[in-house]
Amino acid sequence: MPETASEPLRLAVLGPVRAAGADDVLLPVAGRGANLLLALALEPRGLSAARALDETWPDGAPSSGRAALQTLVSRLRAAHHAGLVVSTATGYALGVAPDAVDLHRAAALADRARQALATGDPSAAADGAAAALTLWSGEPGDGVTADALVATLVSRSEALRRDLLRVRAAALVDLDDGRAVDAAEDLLAVAPLDDGAHLLRMRALHAGGRTTEAVAAFAAYRERLRDTLGTDPAPDVAAFHLRLLSGEPAAAPAAAPPAGPEASTTHVLGLRAAPDDLIGRDADLAAVDALLGSARVVTVLGTGGLGKTRLVQEVARRAADRYAAVVVAELASVRDDPDVLPALAAALRVPEPTPRRGVPDPRLRPLRDRVLDRLGDRPTLLVLDNCEQVLDGVGSWVADVVAASPGVQVLVTSRAPLAVPGERVHPLAPLATHAPDGGPGPAVRLFVERATAVRPDAALPEDVVARLCTRLDGLPLAIELAAARVRSLTVVELERRLTDRFALLVGGSAGVPERHRTLRAVIDWSWDLLTERQRRLCRRVAVLPAGVPLGAALRVSALDAPDGVVDETAVLDDLDALVAQSLLRVQEDAGTGAVRYRMLETVREFGRSELRAAGEEAAVRAAVLDWAAEVATDLVHRSGSPERIMLDPAAAAEHDNLVAVLRSALDHEPDASGAVLALYGVVALRWMMQGAHDEVGEVAPRVLALAEAHDPVGDPAAVVLAVALMAGTDLLFGDRRAGVRGRLLLRRVVAGAPPLDPVPRLLADLVESFGDLADAGGALARGRASTDVPTRRLALFMSWSVAENGGDLDHAYRFAADAHRLAVADADPWTRMMAAAALAGICSQGLRTTEALGWVAEGEAALVEVRRLPGGEPLDLAFGDNIEQTRGLALLTAGRWDEAEAVFRRVEASARDARDGALLGGIGAAEARRGRGEVDAALAAERDLVARLGPVPEQDPWLLIVAGTCLAAHALADRTDEPLLADLAGALAEAAAGDPPFGTPFTDRPVLGTLVVGVGAWWAATAPDDPAGLELLALGERLGSRQDLPAVSRAQHWERATARSGERAVAAARAAVADLPRGADVARAITLVRRLTT
Repeated sequence: MPETASEPLRLAVLGPVRAAGADDVLLPVAGRGANLLLALALEPRGLSAARALDETWPDGAPSSGRAALQTLVSRLRAAHHAGLVVSTATGYALGVAPDAVDLHRAAALADRARQALATGDPSAAADGAAAALTLWSGEPGDGVTADALVATLVSRSEALRRDLLRVRAAALVDLDDGRAVDAAEDLLAVAPLDDGAHLLRMRALHAGGRTTEAVAAFAAYRERLRDTLGTDPAPDVAAFHLRLLSGEPAAAPAAAPPAGPEASTTHVLGLRAAPDDLIGRDADLAAVDALLGSARVVTVLGTGGLGKTRLVQEVARRAADRYAAVVVAELASVRDDPDVLPALAAALRVPEPTPRRGVPDPRLRPLRDRVLDRLGDRPTLLVLDNCEQVLDGVGSWVADVVAASPGVQVLVTSRAPLAVPGERVHPLAPLATHAPDGGPGPAVRLFVERATAVRPDAALPEDVVARLCTRLDGLPLAIELAAARVRSLTVVELERRLTDRFALLVGGSAGVPERHRTLRAVIDWSWDLLTERQRRLCRRVAVLPAGVPLGAALRVSALDAPDGVVDETAVLDDLDALVAQSLLRVQEDAGTGAVRYRMLETVREFGRSELRAAGEEAAVRAAVLDWAAEVATDLVHRSGSPERIMLDPAAAAEHDNLVAVLRSALDHEPDASGAVLALYGVVALRWMMQGAHDEVGEVAPRVLALAEAHDPVGDPAAVVLAVALMAGTDLLFGDRRAGVRGRLLLRRVVAGAPPLDPVPRLLADLVESFGDLADAGGALARGRASTDVPTRRLALFMSWSVAENGGDLDHAYRFAADAHRLAVADADPWTRMMAAAALAGICSQGLRTTEALGWVAEGEAALVEVRRLPGGEPLDLAFGDNIEQTRGLALLTAGRWDEAEAVFRRVEASARDARDGALLGGIGAAEARRGRGEVDAALAAERDLVARLGPVPEQDPWLLIVAGTCLAAHALADRTDEPLLADLAGALAEAAAGDPPFGTPFTDRPVLGTLVVGVGAWWAATAPDDPAGLELLALGERLGSRQDLPAVSRAQHWERATARSGERAVAAARAAVADLPRGADVARAITLVRRLTT
């Protein structure tokens, strides 16, 4: 039943959370509403919206974020009263007076009661304290689901209640009230080892004529203190006892109790003074404190050097007022399980037994019992630091303590969990290099603070410090050791010397334990706790930079099996041991659904040094190469065709590993050409998808040279894929001589292989037919007609690309549409997305705007499904930008200038390829402005774009398109005298004169055509009497120039040319190029562009 609130109480948290409604009735609140109200009650000044979200949804805010918070506030206002929660400039606050909240009312009554007692008005003090105590109505915070909030409230309310009980008892003693004894015993129930509480009880007993009981009470208290804490009662308690024994008057007024929750005395043992600020661990402090609010045993886990000790020391320091005792036991020096008990006894200061003849001494009982007695039932936080070397011994004792002492909580630091019932773990992560907003993270802040402490004027460039912190894995110890080196090194010099971090990072601060004096000592500490078999596994898997799958661990473990048969269970046990010692971290790969084991770079470097010292490098390298080649070959076969390898989540998971193994094999394994080729095929495909052409260009020649020297022996499909990629890439875009060598190698591979499956057969045929359009067309036609779906799909993909690049938009459309129909029939979102993106681009180039936008929508729908695929992310990265770019171009051709500009601004800001994003986003936005009539601003933006991006590089089609568009736009505005345009024309002429022209033997006809239209328009405007301008326009038309950037749309340029030169001249120009053979038109266009410099 709802209760009527006594005015003006509006919010109750000292029991079930309740809030008053419009009729002053307290109604229960639970769940997130209770979380928010309690958070606001604990922070009277209010909370920011972000903080309110975090407190209300402790397990993670919903995706709607602030909207969800606003909805919750609206519901609270509707269910209670509009002024319950009010909005502030930054978030929310309670809209009721502090005295209307039971927690704050109780605190205010406690203050007034203390003041009354101190000024000689015990009656008012007793009444005020009693009134405040009635505000408790149950378990504080009942209904709240945020453990950290409840823990804070419980801590605050318990301290406040103890204070009120103390004031009430003292006031009743002063009043000689018969209720004083019961009041003192109420206080002792919550503060059993509190000297002041025992003194009040003794005074109350004496005042009530029960002096003998008071004396007995003192004796019992003294015995308990000696047994549990090894101390005696406080001097004022002992003095009062002596007065009782001597018969002296003992009615001196009670001292006023200390003011506030700090009044309770906490016995603190082993807690160090904080040497400096704890940086970057606020979230960890809150998380551990929250765990202590709900668990008896909490273990902070992590590898050495993460700052576990420093964290729990700070947790203990902040939590001290919640406990009767806080005891820190440092166990780093304890090496054997039997020594754990004596170490705990020493930390607890359990007194040594001193037997006396004829006098029984309870301290003669077993040490175990005396330790448990010392802990007793009082609220105690027992901190056990550095337990990994004596896990069994510590685990056994923690289990005993938890069972025997209900008031004790245990906070542990270890590199491995204790594995005791009820244990909750908090894995301590490295410090982040970057903050969520992209600014410097706590790792950088820690480095800067420590470095400036040793050399205040040191130059600390943020980018260099960030790289340093990343390479140091965010380990606070490593960062502090590195920062100390700034005393005599610059950060640039420090970064350069990190190749041997273990020799560099030595010499910790004075007073630091030996195990933390050097980075190597930190890892040695865990290494020494491993078995020899576990060490072998750890150093062997250290060669893999991107995590260790189980298959790789099994393969390197097989080196110890004479018959090659590995006990998988034993390997899993060893991996678990390495995880337990925090040398490996477990990561569940959402894509593959499998577990991977990851190492910090510091641990990897240690492992690799141990591998070298063990003389196992060659054997491990060979084993890992076999494993990696098997992974790559499996990827080729599972995918069915090359363009689908990226769909396999294992391709993303293992990419960095495969790259590392490939580079290692090129350096050390000259006879492993088959394995190298298998790796190259998979790795190169991903590089191409990511636009990492420099990597392909650097590695491919080495792979080709190795394969030529040693006939490849390996899986035919994987080998053919790799060689076809190398040969085809070089023949199309690179070194023609290398392409020919690759084709010869491919012939050798095919001749020595069994009959190829359809997909590798198609790849081999296409490479063989390079340079002969009829043969290539025949190979693609056979592929399109194949009954093997992967072959047909790959052939259609290649066919539409070849047709589009050749300027044949009709055939390109037909092939892409066939692929789309095949994808829909097979429920294949990846091909559906690729085909839709291609169809949108084809329609956009041909000014079929409505169709283009329809295909954009279809591509986006397919992209949504692709993102759900296990390996969809890289495909999203590759094609999401493409679809958005096509949307912008289609909007341009539709004259929807504002929408187009908005799209291109997004492209410019967020494209994965920053250069392409700048080019297309910049030119598209400028063309949109030109379409709106902002001609001067648009032309200035296009010139600025060309100037910013520099000279025309090799193999950059978008820069050629931008150059053509810029020239055409200025020609349309009769602004051809801009100095930059002459420089651009010279750069284009120089690029056209290259060998091969524009840096590539392959010509994308629409790209060249677009450039040629722009050059022709500019030429015709600057030299109207030279027929070359009209010829270039005709050649651009012949090459199929793009039409989706308004400035290079050909119709307007032909209209201007006709007005300037007449219809006969235009017709002659078109006729002059109409009969040129295919290929001759390209050569003629390049020849004319070269003349730009003359």
